[in-house]
Amino acid sequence: MLRPVNRLIVEEAVNDDNSVVALNPTRMEDLNLWRGDTVLIKADERNTVCIVLADTEDLDEGKIRMNKVIRKNLRVLLGDIVSIYSAGDVAYGKRIHVSPFADTIEGLTGNLFDTYLKPYFTEAYRPLRTGDTFLVRGEFRPVEFKVVDVDPGEFCIVAPNTVIHCEGEAIIREDEERLDDVGYEDVGGCRRQMAQIREMIEVPLRHPRVLQNLARKPPCGVLLYGPPGCGKTLIARAVANETGANFFPINGPEVISQMANGVTILRRAFEEAERNSPAIVFIDHIESIAPRGDQINGEVERRVASQLVTLMDRVKERQQVVVFAATDRPDKVDMALRQFGRFEREISVGVPNYDGRLEILRIHTRDMKLHENVRLEDFATNTEGFVGADLAQLCSEAASQCIREKMDLIDFEREIDAEVLDSMVVTQKHFNSAMGTCNASSLRETVMEVLQTVLRKMWCVRRLRAPAFAAREEQDRNIARAVDNNGDLRQQTAELQERLRVADGDKRQLEADKRASAAREESLRQEIASLHESSRALQADIEELRSHHIDKLTETFEGLTTKEEVMGFAMQLADRLTTITTTELPQLQALLTRAQHKTREMGEAELRQQMQEQNQQGRVEAAACLICQERERRLVLRPCNHFCVCQDCATQLEDCPMCRQPITGWSTAILS
Repeated sequence: MLRPVNRLIVEEAVNDDNSVVALNPTRMEDLNLWRGDTVLIKADERNTVCIVLADTEDLDEGKIRMNKVIRKNLRVLLGDIVSIYSAGDVAYGKRIHVSPFADTIEGLTGNLFDTYLKPYFTEAYRPLRTGDTFLVRGEFRPVEFKVVDVDPGEFCIVAPNTVIHCEGEAIIREDEERLDDVGYEDVGGCRRQMAQIREMIEVPLRHPRVLQNLARKPPCGVLLYGPPGCGKTLIARAVANETGANFFPINGPEVISQMANGVTILRRAFEEAERNSPAIVFIDHIESIAPRGDQINGEVERRVASQLVTLMDRVKERQQVVVFAATDRPDKVDMALRQFGRFEREISVGVPNYDGRLEILRIHTRDMKLHENVRLEDFATNTEGFVGADLAQLCSEAASQCIREKMDLIDFEREIDAEVLDSMVVTQKHFNSAMGTCNASSLRETVMEVLQTVLRKMWCVRRLRAPAFAAREEQDRNIARAVDNNGDLRQQTAELQERLRVADGDKRQLEADKRASAAREESLRQEIASLHESSRALQADIEELRSHHIDKLTETFEGLTTKEEVMGFAMQLADRLTTITTTELPQLQALLTRAQHKTREMGEAELRQQMQEQNQQGRVEAAACLICQERERRLVLRPCNHFCVCQDCATQLEDCPMCRQPITGWSTAILS
C-alpha cells in the first residue's frame, strides 16, 4: 500500500539546526514547497513548525531529515512516520515568552538573554510553537528553554522586532524528556558500527510484528569489543534513547564483588527488563562475569556464569529485550555465550581513524566558543591512537586552560561579568597546551611494558654499580638512544624519499630516452628506406648507362670493315676487360669473342681469296706451316681447300686449324 506523498520517514539530520528540516527536491515539488517555506509537521501526539530546506539528491524521496530537538518536540524516533503540510503565511511574533529549565542553568551566572537567546534568534527568523522546547549551545554548556507563550496565535516567526521575555522562575523538569540525552548524533567515529547495530536492533524493539510475520526470532544479544574509552557504553545508551527502550546497566566487577548475591543481581535485572520492555540490558566488563572455563577460580564465579547463560536463553523467548555486552578482551569471554542464539553479533569498536577523530572533536566542541584560528583538522591528524575518551579529555583540558588564563578576572564573591564570559574563547594555543598533557590510552599498555622492561634493566645495573650513578647513566643512555633512533629514522626516511624521487626522475628520463630512441630508430629506418630507394634508382641509371655503353660498342663493332680495325677493336676490348665490373664482363666477353671470330673469319676469307687466286694460277708460294712454322710445301686440306699446314702436322690433325671443319683429306700444293 502506497503512502501519501506528505507521509515521510524520519531520518537523522546532517545539519544540526533546531528550526530546519530537509527534504528531497523532487518531493518538495510534489508538495508544492519552496526552499525557506514554513511547514507544519504532525505526528501522532504532537505537531510543530519548521523551515523547510532542500537537500541533495542523496536523500530518499520518502524521508525527512530532522535533528534531535525537533524529534523530541514531535515525540518521534528515527524511523517513525510524520506528516508535513504547508503552514502558509505565518505571522511575525509580537512577543514571546521562554523560560529555561532549572537543571540546565544550575550554577550558571550572567545574563541569559545576552549570552544565549540573542545570538540564537538574531537574523535567524526561527518559527516557534507554544509548548516546544529548544536547546541553545554556548559558553561551554547547553541551556534548554521551553516556549511558554507566543503572541499572536499558537505559533509565529521570531523577527528582529519580536520582544523576547525570559524573566521569571526557571521551569522544574517533570515529564519533559531531556534534550541533551545522548543520541546517535552524539556518537562519533562509529558510523559503520552504528549502522550494523541499528539494522539489527531497531526493528525487533520498535516493530516486533515484522519479525513475527516472517516467523523469525529477534536477535538476543550484541557483543561490543574494543579498547577502553572507544564508546561501547555510549553506543548502548544512544540505542536505548533513540529507540525509546528502557536501559538497565549491569557492572561486571560489581556483580562479582557481591559474591553470593551476584546471581540475584543478574536475575533481578533481567526480570525488570522483561517487565519494562522494550528494554536494553547492558553488561559492562562481561569477561569478569563469564570468563573462560579455564580461568574460573571458584564455585561462585561458575554459578554466576551459568546463571547468565540461562538468562540469555530465556531472553530468546522475549520479543523486545536485547542484551548488550562490552569488553576489551573478547578472548577472555566464555565461549558458551559467543554462540548463535546468545550473542549473535560481535562488533569491533576500535580506535577511530582520521575522519572518526575529526567527527568526535566536532561533537565535543560544538558547545564551546572556539576562536576562528582553531583548526580541528590539525588535531585530528596529530592524535593518532586517541580514542573517544582521550579526545574528550583533550577538549576538556583546552577549556580548562582557557579558564586558567581568566582566573585573575573572576571575582568569586560576585556574579561573573558578561564581558568576562564573552572574552572566554578557546584558541589554538589552548589546544596545543592540552596536547602536552594528553596521550593515547590505547598505547598506554605498550608504553607500560617498555617502561617495565627499562626499570628491570635499571635495577640490574643498580646492583652492579652505585645506585645513583647507575640510574642516571641508564636514563641518559636510553634518552640518547631514543633521540638517535628517532634521528636515524628521520634521516633514513629522508634518504628513502630522496631515492624514490631520484628513481622517479630516472624512470621519467629512461622513458624519455626510450621515446627519443624510438624516434631516432624510426628516422633511421626512413633514411635507410630512402637510401635503398636512391640505390635502386642509381642502379637502374647505371644499368641503363651500361646497356647504352654496350649498345654503343656493339654498334661500333658492327661498323668495322677491315681486319686491322677488328683486331685493334679486339685489343682495346681485351684491355678494358681488366677494369670493367662483373655485370659488364659477360657482355664484353661475348663481344670480344665475336671480334676474334670476325678477325679469324676475315683472315680466312682473305687467305681463301689468295689461295683461290694462286690455285687459279696453278702454283703456291712457299710459306710457313701454321703449326710448326717451318717453311716448306704446305698441304691443301679437304674439303675446305685451306692451304695452311705441312704434311707432318696434317697427319696429327682432325680439324682444320683455320675453319675447324673435319679433314677428309689433303693434296700437295704446288710451290712457286
